[in-house]
Amino acid sequence: MRNKIIFLECTRHYSYKFSASNTKFELLAKGLLHQKDDVIIVDSIIGEKELTKPFSGYQYGIRYHLFPRKGFLIYNMIKNFFSLLKLIKSESNSNAKKIIVLTCPFYPLFILYVIIAKIYRYKVVSVIDEWHIALEVNGFWDKMNKISNSLLDNTFGYFVDGILPISHFLLLKIKHFHKPTLLLPILAEFECPLIRNECSLDYFLYCGSCGYSRIISIIISGFDKFVHAGGKQNLILVLSGDTRLIEAQIESCGLSDRVFIWQNVAYSKLLQLYNGALALLIPLSPHSLQDKARFSQKIAEYLSSSRPIVTVDVGEIPYYFENKVNAFILKDFTDNSLNEVLQFISKNLDLANFVGINGYKTGKQSFDNLTISDRVHNYFCIL
Repeated sequence: MRNKIIFLECTRHYSYKFSASNTKFELLAKGLLHQKDDVIIVDSIIGEKELTKPFSGYQYGIRYHLFPRKGFLIYNMIKNFFSLLKLIKSESNSNAKKIIVLTCPFYPLFILYVIIAKIYRYKVVSVIDEWHIALEVNGFWDKMNKISNSLLDNTFGYFVDGILPISHFLLLKIKHFHKPTLLLPILAEFECPLIRNECSLDYFLYCGSCGYSRIISIIISGFDKFVHAGGKQNLILVLSGDTRLIEAQIESCGLSDRVFIWQNVAYSKLLQLYNGALALLIPLSPHSLQDKARFSQKIAEYLSSSRPIVTVDVGEIPYYFENKVNAFILKDFTDNSLNEVLQFISKNLDLANFVGINGYKTGKQSFDNLTISDRVHNYFCIL
């Protein structure tokens, strides 16, 4: 059966900016095209400042649609909403099963999308990738978002035809809605793992946002101990955002010649950096409800490089990984525990390679975009 699928509000700045959500839904869309589904990625009605009118294009064979952003935000969103309405109506003239896939945006907007989908006889499937109640909020608008988040988590499932949770934690949280569900994990493309010379494995790597300053601070502190214990490898931080505080910590530790910050890295170059790393860091907190609920897309990208990941026994990790078999897993993330595992990996290169290859195999089995897309296609067909 052929499906017509609109991914709505699942991406932001799709086709010209890099983000985990853009990557994930692009990979899912590419897999669904393999299944002969008709797929459209429709970006947020908040719009793009670079555009003066709605824009449609193709990337990797995927149709996408962007909205402009100009003038007063609310007025702009209303105009874009009517453009969206026109798009949804025009795409509804199809004999294929019609499905709108939503992540969970602002609650009133979510309800509005559902109403429009029902008017034009689309099935609605919600991807839940956060336990929104757990998100930290401050200030007036954030308090409004807190109300929205609470309503969303407690009621969204009553309005949709199916739910795609990204983790087992979220799967349990939404069982009471009694809707058809399918676990939608992290995704990557898994080609043949690279064979590399060990001399290229001269650094550890972390990729993330400067907003995770506490985590990055622990990484730098743990690496500082690793250096003082005689560790030879360097550290690369691939970061987005304001790096000034991080640079100050690096300088204060005397690590300017051992820790290197990279920004605005092209995706192809990023994959090369993953491939050349001795190990890839993906810290999680056992004390964070968010980390228990989430499943970082970065893990799949790391695994596709066939290099070992260093992570923490939180959330989805125990469902897929075993320490020193297909990942290096810490019980808690501290500078001391990080120092110890970095030392262990640097002294056991053969084991690191073994763990990296096994991690790749786990990714190929559990997170390959073509395999997961096949399951999603079949799930859509029986809704």
